[in-house]
Amino acid sequence: MPTLLALDNIQGNIVGGFNKDFQSFLFLQFKSAAAGRSWIAEISDEGNDLSVANSTSADVLKFNAQFKAITADGKKPELYIQAEWTNIAISFQGLKALGVSAGDLAMFPHEFAAGMAARKADLGDVGSSDPGGWITPFGSASVHALLTVAADDEAKLIARTKAITSTTKFAAGVTVLLTVEGRTRLDVTGEAGHEHFGFKDGVSQPGLRGVDIPDDPIGDPDQGHPGQDLLWPGEFVLGYPTQIPKVNASGASPNDGDASPNDGRGPSGPLPA
Repeated sequence: MPTLLALDNIQGNIVGGFNKDFQSFLFLQFKSAAAGRSWIAEISDEGNDLSVANSTSADVLKFNAQFKAITADGKKPELYIQAEWTNIAISFQGLKALGVSAGDLAMFPHEFAAGMAARKADLGDVGSSDPGGWITPFGSASVHALLTVAADDEAKLIARTKAITSTTKFAAGVTVLLTVEGRTRLDVTGEAGHEHFGFKDGVSQPGLRGVDIPDDPIGDPDQGHPGQDLLWPGEFVLGYPTQIPKVNASGASPNDGDASPNDGRGPSGPLPA
């Protein structure tokens, strides 16, 4: 049986992406395990309009499709539809601060546990890019979580961020170590859609099986748009088939029936969109 993605149970910035002109990134530290868990419960509550539960991949993908359709009609989408999204990412140190057991922590990959600063040689962060030159608090164990808030309108972004950070549980549970504001690059050089280093944003981003529909003109099921490799969702979300089938000590594959190899790159055949 092919694997279906539970898009309504995956944060929106994992699959769909917050394609917003205005974003705020708040780097957080938990004050205690209990207080941190209390705020995590609040930001995850489906009854809270500001929570990550109302910014799922299902919500974001649907909105992005509508936004793109309006753009294709030559109209300005923001005049017709707008949305604000929220995402929370927790670091390995953050999981430790929340009181996750040592046994559960040991299940995470070494790269996640070690962090970027400890792997600087492997990542090429040497010389002028050495972690010793990073701004505080990057590279330290202090960063427990990253809160991302995104919107089509700057005033709505500010209002949403203020609403999230003004609650009693937020004040009791976390400390804001650093806030970074993100804004769409002004098209002053004729490079609309290009990121800050001048590259076309997202041009090399792979497709995701179960989300991106294969439309390669030669019918290659491993290609989304021409030249776009389709990857299996386990490369991004735990619990799904991975790109390269693996066999554990018992001889069973964690990819179950989806693990048939396809020219060495992983399971064959697309997932339903």
